Amino acid sequence: MDSTSFYAHILGLTPPWCVSNVDLDTSLGEVRIQVIHGSETSLPCPNCGSACSIHDHAPTRTWRHLDTCQLKTMLVCSIPRVSCPEHGVQQVSVPWAEAKSRFTLLFEAFAIDLMLCCARRRAAEILGTSEDCLAGIARRAVQRGLERKALSRQEDATPTMPHLSIDEKYWHRRQCATVVGDAKRGVVEEMVEGNTTASAKAALEGLGEEILARVVSVSMDLHGPFEKAAKDVLDETRIVFDPFHVVKLANEAMEQVRREEVAIHQRLDDPKGATFLKKARYSLLTAASRQKEWAQQKVAFISEWFANTAEAYRLKETLRLYRQCTNEREARDHLQHWIAMAKTSKLAPMRTLAKTVEGHLEGIVRVFSLGVTNAAAESLNARIQAVRVKCRGHRHFQAFRDSVLFHLGGLDLYPRNPHSTVPVSW
Repeated sequence: MDSTSFYAHILGLTPPWCVSNVDLDTSLGEVRIQVIHGSETSLPCPNCGSACSIHDHAPTRTWRHLDTCQLKTMLVCSIPRVSCPEHGVQQVSVPWAEAKSRFTLLFEAFAIDLMLCCARRRAAEILGTSEDCLAGIARRAVQRGLERKALSRQEDATPTMPHLSIDEKYWHRRQCATVVGDAKRGVVEEMVEGNTTASAKAALEGLGEEILARVVSVSMDLHGPFEKAAKDVLDETRIVFDPFHVVKLANEAMEQVRREEVAIHQRLDDPKGATFLKKARYSLLTAASRQKEWAQQKVAFISEWFANTAEAYRLKETLRLYRQCTNEREARDHLQHWIAMAKTSKLAPMRTLAKTVEGHLEGIVRVFSLGVTNAAAESLNARIQAVRVKCRGHRHFQAFRDSVLFHLGGLDLYPRNPHSTVPVSW
């Protein structure tokens, strides 16, 4: 088998395409493969597929292919253009690459696998190309993945969709992004810049009306804009507020009371009392069921000598107990009792917390009937942070979105040969 037949075979070329020449340039470390089309007088139009006469040939182009041993392999071809009665002069599609790409399908598939395994900079070093070229490959992969996902959603006939989660993620200093994830599969469904009502609404509406109609629940923290957006796009009965963030608000209210009492003791010239209360911070934040003996002793001392912090701690721990309830009715009764108790407190942060819990009561207790939390969103946030570290930051939001969807979008990223039903695999 000569070199032209060998490369035509491994490239999967079929008539009218064939390899006319193989040139080895050792000075450049390249193998250049000249590809031409046969003597056919007509070729299919890339738009309608009808047989059309050849009009002329486009300028010679070069595509990067998988390396031959240690040598770069380049495909060179002057693509013919056809004259279609309906679409005019069109450049025909080639079986080894996508339109407007400078890389073959097999090279792009290998590059995608490499970028999934290591940082883009390291992948560029291994492949001997630039980071910008790999960014283009990743961007096209995400685009084709989103297009395929849209088509699969239209064909999907499942009656329901896994629970959604919505959360915010800082991607650059103080710049946020709204992340909508599929809680069951652990993938990012949509990402929109900002954490406002408009951005959250755009992220949810980006899923499409058919998908939103199948959503059973959407879990979130108590961020007001997210709640308003979910009410506008979905209905209130599908909103679930995460228990973790409810307890987090209680901890923050208790912390505010503790700091105020530290300031009181400093003004009263009681440095020992202020210092003790400062150092007891983590003992107070730890749940009573997980406290060690020395932490329990600190809390007992605070209960005796620091009245405000002791009351805030008691209210915080009482609120935590709602997580041990077994059903929605029991949780609602417990929280209503807690709200009545916290409203009579002399501590302003706890009274404010009581109003917050009361305003979100139904969404808080709905976790017991729907059985979902925002844990999946928090897990996705950690994985998104890992992508940020792997990519060493992003210049703009679109690059950040592409990176997240590339790694965590659950997309079908790989290119396909338009002239074959066999999936592209290097």
